[in-house]
Amino acid sequence: MEFKKLELNNLEDILEMEEKMYWQGKEWQKLWQKEARDKFKELIKDYLINYPNGCWGLFNTTGELLAVVIFTRLNKVKAIPYFHRFSNYFETAGKIIYVQVFAVKNSESEDNLAEKIYEQLERVAKHIGGQKVAVLIYSSFLEEKILNKLGYKIEYNNLQWEIYPDKFVNCKIYTRTVDQRENNIH
Repeated sequence: MEFKKLELNNLEDILEMEEKMYWQGKEWQKLWQKEARDKFKELIKDYLINYPNGCWGLFNTTGELLAVVIFTRLNKVKAIPYFHRFSNYFETAGKIIYVQVFAVKNSESEDNLAEKIYEQLERVAKHIGGQKVAVLIYSSFLEEKILNKLGYKIEYNNLQWEIYPDKFVNCKIYTRTVDQRENNIH
């Protein structure tokens, strides 16, 4: 497997992973098809163009995208509305690496892929001077399981998060301090 920056040509694969991982409930699937897919496409494209250094993927040996993580930099741990403009939240010198998008291709090795992508994310965070990784969770059993395994702790619980314009849900924010001793990207 290879961990490398995402490009615009990965956009459709990212959208497919996002849909399969998070938009499968009956109500969510209708919303995805009606308008959410286009909103999400705009969001991801905004990050890929304006902050490619925060857009990473795990690829297999044939170049197939298996997992994705996209982050922004903040100065304070907070819940960012899911759909937003990159420029409204990005802080150039931010020491908090806030995971905006996480998705894993549906496969038998989801746990392994999720763990690998978070381990690689921490290496990137170290490399760019991040002090903490923050991950907002609304409903992702896979992600919570991996974060717990990797030693992340709940910093905020029962926060209100705008998951969709004018639609709020309770969420948690998990964080982990980044060890600055090693800062090589593998």
